[in-house]
Amino acid sequence: MENEEPKSRLDEVEKNLYRRDTPPPVPPRTELRGKNFDVRNDWATRDGDYNINGGNGNSFLAKVLLLAVFIFVVTLGIAAFVLYRGGNQISGSNIDFEIKGPVAVKAGDETVLQVLIGNRNVSNLEDVKLIVEYPTDTKTASSTKVSLNRVIDNLGTIDSGEVINKTFKSALFGAEGAEKEIKAKIEYKVTGSNALYTKETETFIIISSPSINLALKAIPEIVSGQNFKLEITVLPRAKQTEDKTLLVLDYPTGFTFSSASIKPSYRDNAWLFDSLTPGEEKTLVVEGTLSGNENDNKSFVATIGAQDPIGEDTIIFPYNRASHELKIKAPYVSLGLELDSDKGLTHIADGGKNIELNINWQNNLDTTLTDAILRLELNGEALNKNAVMPGTGLFRTNDNSITWNKSTVPGLGSIKPGATGYVNLRLATKDLATSEGAALRNPNITVKAILVANRTANGFQGEEIRAEKMSEIKLRTVAKLNQKVLRAEGPFQNTGPMPPKVEQESTFTAVWTVTNSSNIIRDGLVKTVLPPQIEWKNISKPATEELAFNPVSRELVWKLGRVLPGAPREVVFNLGLVPALNQVGIAPVIIGQAKFSGFDTFAETVIESGMADINTKNISDVGYNALLGNVER
Repeated sequence: MENEEPKSRLDEVEKNLYRRDTPPPVPPRTELRGKNFDVRNDWATRDGDYNINGGNGNSFLAKVLLLAVFIFVVTLGIAAFVLYRGGNQISGSNIDFEIKGPVAVKAGDETVLQVLIGNRNVSNLEDVKLIVEYPTDTKTASSTKVSLNRVIDNLGTIDSGEVINKTFKSALFGAEGAEKEIKAKIEYKVTGSNALYTKETETFIIISSPSINLALKAIPEIVSGQNFKLEITVLPRAKQTEDKTLLVLDYPTGFTFSSASIKPSYRDNAWLFDSLTPGEEKTLVVEGTLSGNENDNKSFVATIGAQDPIGEDTIIFPYNRASHELKIKAPYVSLGLELDSDKGLTHIADGGKNIELNINWQNNLDTTLTDAILRLELNGEALNKNAVMPGTGLFRTNDNSITWNKSTVPGLGSIKPGATGYVNLRLATKDLATSEGAALRNPNITVKAILVANRTANGFQGEEIRAEKMSEIKLRTVAKLNQKVLRAEGPFQNTGPMPPKVEQESTFTAVWTVTNSSNIIRDGLVKTVLPPQIEWKNISKPATEELAFNPVSRELVWKLGRVLPGAPREVVFNLGLVPALNQVGIAPVIIGQAKFSGFDTFAETVIESGMADINTKNISDVGYNALLGNVER
């Protein structure tokens, strides 16, 4: 057929392959001949871009493959880090822990706190323990008689994603405005570890009002020496009855307690209330006098709280505190006392001495005072009545008072505004070294000056103006140290030659005696320094007295401690004298100067007494011959 397409070469091969009449054609064979090639033994380089795969398409695919491998490796590393460093470990930052509660509460009212714990870790928290710590004065919500310091709640296991909400109730106490800190802590473990982990949090609550209202009321100003009343109001506001509540009133310097509407339970400033009922008000009135200088501010501070079961007159937890301040104003008449030029409230003096006394006054009003009378009252066993010199005043021995009026001091008839005046007199104290004076204990003299006058201004005719001033004279106790040395007498058998001989030991007995007349002495000491030629024998009597010798400083100390009046103390001890060659012909010192010192607990002053040294000529034996005191060879 003309239009038949020519057969393909493959069809021709197939036809020839299956023909029977014609053998398949044999292609001509090529003859192999040897040929030499120049082969290099290194890599040749040519200019231009080359691809090891022989084409640009293959190069692009290789780059994509390498990028895919890099991304896979990075992703695998990030996954491993998250798995083994983040998600598989418990972190405290993945634990939500907080205390929710009110910002402020009334003291004594029930306080409710919510403690929230949320576990955002992928693992569980095991052996979880919740600890809540309260301030020391916290009570349980059910009873204010029971203290609440710490609550421990064992929570067990907190699963991953779990949130725990715990409620705690308490009653907080404190003064108004006090900030109370409440702390919470959880302790927990993780699987496969015995380590204990903790997390803490805290909250602060303000006491908006106290459980007991406390108020002080008194006049704002007072004249020095004036009697006044201080009113204290106690009003419980807590929902529960308060038991064993103590009220303590701190007085300022210069206040003298006179009385109280409720008898103090301890001293003159502490009252114990066995039970305080909510809403039931109690009122206490304290009366006394207050002394001080003009423009002084004096504060009374009242504190109410729980009684300390150990120190019954002290407060262990204060509920509230209040104060009242009084100002000392200038009196209508200024009255002054000077004892030997001492203007203080207390004057320290010695027995058997005279004391110069000056009483002065000044009218601070803008009106004249008339018909003034000045009176001085003297009290105390230490006063020597027989030696009082009243000056122009009239001394009455039946009540130990001295009086001045306008007949003895004309200036008292009319004291104009701003006018001043004074009188002088002399007092005498008993000698405490005498038998009469030695019988006194804590000897003192109280001196009280009183000036009374009439006010003449319009509207004040006949008004009596009164001023008072008081001082105290305290007498120092008389403490004496006696020092002596014995040879043939005393409790020890002394040995050695007399007169003393060079480089040969002669022993002596030393005696110290301390007497005290009137006041208790504490921290009593006797000190001396032993001379170089004296040996401390370390023998003394009685054994109850404490003697201490320092071989370096050679100081000998007798530690008496407390020395009672009228009870002499004595100690004896043994000393050895070994004279040197340069002491031939002289009397060497056996014991040096001795000094006693102690603190007078009544007069509140240091007491001292001394004795001179004693040599071998001053031996106190009866009939001792002083000629035996010089050292011989």
